[in-house]
Order: sequence, then C-alpha cells, then structure tokens
Amino acid sequence: MMSNRKAGIIFMTLFGTMWAYTGLFGIQGPWPSIMLFMPLIVGAGLLVGGIFMNKNTLLSTDEGQEVSLTDKKEMKRRFNLVFAAQGLAIAITIAICIATQTNEFIPLIIALVVGLHFFPLASIFKMKLYYWTGSLLCLLAAITWLFVPASFPLGEYTITSTMTVIGFGSAFILWGSAVSIWKV
Repeated sequence: MMSNRKAGIIFMTLFGTMWAYTGLFGIQGPWPSIMLFMPLIVGAGLLVGGIFMNKNTLLSTDEGQEVSLTDKKEMKRRFNLVFAAQGLAIAITIAICIATQTNEFIPLIIALVVGLHFFPLASIFKMKLYYWTGSLLCLLAAITWLFVPASFPLGEYTITSTMTVIGFGSAFILWGSAVSIWKV
C-alpha cells in the first residue's frame, strides 16, 4: 500500500506539472522548444524522487505516527469526499464562468478551490504543510485577481497574465510542497 506522503508527492507533482502547462498556455506566441519540456523534466524528477523515496520517510503524519489500517480506510474515505467536492466545485465554476462569459476567471477560481481543498486534507492526513499549501494557493489567487491585469502585450505577443501567473505560481507552490514532503 502506498504511503500518504508518497501519494502526496505524486499528486502534487502531477497537478503541479499540469498547472505549469496552464502557465505556458497563457503565453501567446511560439515558445522555445525547451519551454515545452521543462515542466516534464521537473515533474519527472520529482515523480522519480517520490517513487524511490527512502522507506524511513513514509510515515503518514507530521507527528511520525503510524496509521492503523482502519484509520487509513477512514482517511481514504474522507479524502475521496474532499476530492469529489473539489471536482464538483471546479465543474460548477467552469460552467458558471462559461455561461457568464467570464472565462478569464476560471484559473483564478480553480486555484482558490484547490487551495481551499488543502485545509480539510491537512486535518485528514495530519500534515501541517497542507495548511501552507492551501494558504499560498488562495493568496496567489487573491493577489492575481486584485493586482495582475488580465493580459498585457509583450512585443508582438500577448500574455494572458491570469493564466500565466496562476499556472506557474500554482506549479511552484505544489512542486515546493512535494519537495517539502520528500525532505521530511
């Protein structure tokens, strides 16, 4: 059975990589080829590190407590509920933004929803780091909404800054969280 920490690293790495591509898609124009491979390289490195991490670091909680099989089943059930609620909230967000023709808010609201979902996960998995991850994602969404223009020209290209800032910012937050879990 995979440990909660290893699963956390894998989830954060995969979703961080997807967020990095969201950031890339916010840059309108031809990208240097290396830009397309950088998220994959970072993601692959973290993924391999997480898969082969030292078995001594696989304890499930910040307190270093082993978790019983019964507790693991309950944690999995609660995780599935939180994950399903997050998916539903994201689907509703996308539908509302499309219906109201406010697609530029989709990455902002998704980052906020993802950030909020880390708060119950912190409690479920007894991982204080997840409070930081959730707080940083929510803060990123708020700062981007309040202070970053929706887009701006860069030479002959247009940068969709909400996608770029939210995408790269979320990627770095999730990858940083994966590294933090790995280093514990």
